[in-house]
Amino acid sequence: RPRDMIEKYLNGTVRYPAAAKEQTFRDLLHECLHYYPWMEFGVDLLIGSDADKVADVRQKMFLPKYLMEPLRQASVVRNDTLPLPLVKNEITLLSAVNPTNADSGKNIFHPLGIAFVLLFLTIIISLVQWMPVKSAGLIKIYDTLLFGVFGIGGLIIFFLLFFSVHPATSPNWNFVWL
Repeated sequence: RPRDMIEKYLNGTVRYPAAAKEQTFRDLLHECLHYYPWMEFGVDLLIGSDADKVADVRQKMFLPKYLMEPLRQASVVRNDTLPLPLVKNEITLLSAVNPTNADSGKNIFHPLGIAFVLLFLTIIISLVQWMPVKSAGLIKIYDTLLFGVFGIGGLIIFFLLFFSVHPATSPNWNFVWL
């Protein structure tokens, strides 16, 4: 990490400012994924309960936004001398372009919209099963697809939970229901 490399080759100790507000790792990821609801949904399913712990200033530095500001305000202390600023000046090499998506939560293809469609479809199909209708083949296809998708999701979470070296994926309580 850039912060670790700076600290390693710096003659002195770096003092970072206190965190402006308490945020969990999940909150930090949601800031970055706000315009990508399907990616946010996937990340929420895959990361474990450790992502709900509050991150300190150093832990937030995995995101460039939260690396830049503390480095800008940090100071270096050498042998009980007056603190010196870590950053003398800044140069922006490439400006970021923020995506704008006004419909990020308003269309039906949002994860919550799809969940309601699946719920409605499942209720309708469940009611049809009680009636003496000859549509058992269609119902079996729907059940197979529904349980197949959830089964694949469960296998992915199982793999990440037990075989992955990513620290953020374990423990993941979504494994219980998938």
